[in-house]
Amino acid sequence: MSPGEVEDVVCNHPKVAEEACVGISNRVYGEEIKAYVVLKQGGICTEAEIIEFCKLHLPTFKQPKKVQFIEAIPKNMLGKMLRAELRKLG
Repeated sequence: MSPGEVEDVVCNHPKVAEEACVGISNRVYGEEIKAYVVLKQGGICTEAEIIEFCKLHLPTFKQPKKVQFIEAIPKNMLGKMLRAELRKLG
């Protein structure tokens, strides 16, 4: 599974400005998907709202199980997202 597939769906949510997905540790399945989301200015959204949106567009195994709202997606000087930095956020 490519994180890009999930990111394409999450990015289409009307309140999402930017997002990134990473695999995080899960005792039962080994890994599960976590989405890090930056909301559009003035946007208010809940974790449940993002997850419900994903349920409409993705099969169960590709849906993020957790969503964390952050101020900005960490990127390097060339603008490439730093997934390792996201994993450090928890």
